[in-house]
Amino acid sequence: MEALGLLNTATGNNLICVFALCFGLHMYTQVRLSKAVPAYMFFAPESEISVGFLEGQTLAFYREINQTGNVTTAFESTLAGEMQSFHCQGLFFQALLRYCRVECTASKRKNRQEKLVTAILKRDRIEHPSSAQLREIRRQVKILTAPGQHVIERFAPLFLIGRAPVFDYGDLRRILDRPNRRGKR
Repeated sequence: MEALGLLNTATGNNLICVFALCFGLHMYTQVRLSKAVPAYMFFAPESEISVGFLEGQTLAFYREINQTGNVTTAFESTLAGEMQSFHCQGLFFQALLRYCRVECTASKRKNRQEKLVTAILKRDRIEHPSSAQLREIRRQVKILTAPGQHVIERFAPLFLIGRAPVFDYGDLRRILDRPNRRGKR
């Protein structure tokens, strides 16, 4: 995935990949917010895929691209029967949801906050902070580690390789606020 990220960066986030391998769709779970997205768009199967399907549809896919110049139309008319598509914006959205659900839980946030307070004190060479200094640093760290639009703005330039996100924190919040499948929030 790292090599794809480098290649996608070199193309200005214009790389399109077809993963013609069983369970290829699960590769998207390896993306990290702190790294460039591996492709602008990729197509892959969620489960097993037959060689017969690939033989029958891959050439048709590339012919359709050459004739129309439209990747999504080519995908829909050929590979969509057995594969799914993922766009970098969707990957970014999913990665941010995962980040908010995991890293922004109370216990994880508290742990990150304390590590950040320690790092700031060390960076600023404050060995014996006053109560006021600690209070101010903790206030800033609390804001920094809370989920919000600033999280999108922090990760988007690197992950999307300079492309602007097509959603905002309100869109994420609507998904995060939905009750999960077990009826919990």
